Amino acid sequence: MTAPVIEAQGLSKRYILQQPATGFGSGLAGSARWLRRMFGSAPRPKPMPTLGAEFWALKDVSFSVSQGDVVGIVGKNGAGKTSLLKILARITAPTAGIAKVRGRVGSILEIGTGFNPSLTGLQNVFLSAAILGMREEETRQRLEEIVEFSGVGKFIDVPVKHYSSGMYARLAFSVVAHLRHEILLIDEVLAVGDASFQKKCVGKLHGEATSGRTVLFVSHNLASVASLCNRALLLEEGRITLDGPPGAVIDTYLGRLKELQATSIWESPDVAPGNSVFRLHAVRVTDAAGRPGVRHANSNDVLIEMEYWNLREGSRLGATIAVFNPAGLCVFGSLSNHEPRWHGQARPRGLFRSTCRIPGNLMMDGIYTLSVLLWADHYTEMMRFDRVAEFEITDSGSLRGDYFGGWEGCILPQLEWTCEHVEADRALASVSGEHG
Repeated sequence: MTAPVIEAQGLSKRYILQQPATGFGSGLAGSARWLRRMFGSAPRPKPMPTLGAEFWALKDVSFSVSQGDVVGIVGKNGAGKTSLLKILARITAPTAGIAKVRGRVGSILEIGTGFNPSLTGLQNVFLSAAILGMREEETRQRLEEIVEFSGVGKFIDVPVKHYSSGMYARLAFSVVAHLRHEILLIDEVLAVGDASFQKKCVGKLHGEATSGRTVLFVSHNLASVASLCNRALLLEEGRITLDGPPGAVIDTYLGRLKELQATSIWESPDVAPGNSVFRLHAVRVTDAAGRPGVRHANSNDVLIEMEYWNLREGSRLGATIAVFNPAGLCVFGSLSNHEPRWHGQARPRGLFRSTCRIPGNLMMDGIYTLSVLLWADHYTEMMRFDRVAEFEITDSGSLRGDYFGGWEGCILPQLEWTCEHVEADRALASVSGEHG
C-alpha cells in the first residue's frame, strides 16, 4: 500500500501571550486608555487573557492525505487553518506531534513574498521565485508564462511601487502559481485582482487539482472548496471536528454559523492577526449610533468599524471592506482611499479606527459576511481577514409601496424614477380602431 504523502500525528501549536512593545500602552488597559484620550470613551472589551498565558492554535490534530487528494480546509478565523499549513510548509515548528510530508512542497501562504517595492516587476519575479525555492533556470523557462498570466507585461520593467494594488497582486500570484511542486499548500488567495483574474486563478488551481498533484486548500470561498476538492476538513478552535465529503462538511460549517457574530476583537497586538506594520484589533458592525448588532433594517445606515494598530512610525495605512452574500458572491466592496484625514499621510504608531458607512436602502435582505483588508505604503503590504463579522439585513418595507413580491438582483438601491406623458394618443388611433 502506498504511504500517504502527508501525515499529521497529534499536531499541537502553542503560543505564549507576551507583553506588547508597541509604545502606546500596555495590553488591553493601555488600548482602552488610548481610546478614551482620542475618542472620549472606549468600547467595553472582552476580558483579556493574562500575559504569559497559553494559547493553543492547534490541539492534537491528526489526519493523512493520499497522493492526488485535493483537500479543502474550512473554519472560522482563528480556527488554526493557517497555523496548520505553516507547520506542513516547515515555516513554523509544532509544539507537539509529528508532521511528515513526502515530496517537493509549493506553498502559497502569503501573496508578495520577497517583493521589493523599489525593484521592477521583472526583478521581483526572480527575487520572489528564488525565495520561494525556484532555481533561476526554472524561472527563466517559465518567465514568459508568468508574465502573460499576470497581465502586467507592459509594465514589467516599472518598479512595483508604481503598480496598482491589483497589478501587484496579480504578478505576485503568478509567481507562486507557477512553482514546480508535487504538493501544493494554498491559504486563501482567490481574492486577488479583478473578477476576470480571479477566474484565471480558479482555472489555474483547477488545473493543479486535476493534474495528480496533492493540494491542501484553505478558503472561505465555499463554492471553490466544493468545486475543487474531493475531501474537506472542518477546523474549530484548533481541532478537526469533521473529515469527509466537501458538501457534508460545508453544510455542517454553515449550520454552525447561524449564530451571527457582529464583532471580532483581538485584545493585544501579540495575538492579533497582521504583520510587522499593522495588526487588526477589532471589527464591528453597528447601527448609525455606533451600537453593535447583528440585525439591521435595510432602510437604515450600517457602519463597519475597523480598529488596527500601526506598529511602524511613518506608515501610510488604509483599509478595505468586502461584503459577501450566503452564496459566497461579493456584493460590493469599498476602500478608504478617499478618506480625507489620514489617507496617504504618514501615521504615528498607535491605534486607529476606520469607519465605513453603508447607506440605507442599498442592501437586499439576507445574511452577509464581512471580509476586511489592511494595506500600507502604496499597497505593497497587504493582508486580508475573512469572515471577521456577520450580520443580517431585514426588509423594512420602505421601498415596497403597493408591491409585495420578491426582488431581483443582489442589492436593493433606492433609485430615482420619473414618468412623463410624451404625446397625445394619435399614434394609438389605428390600434384603437382595430380593437374598437
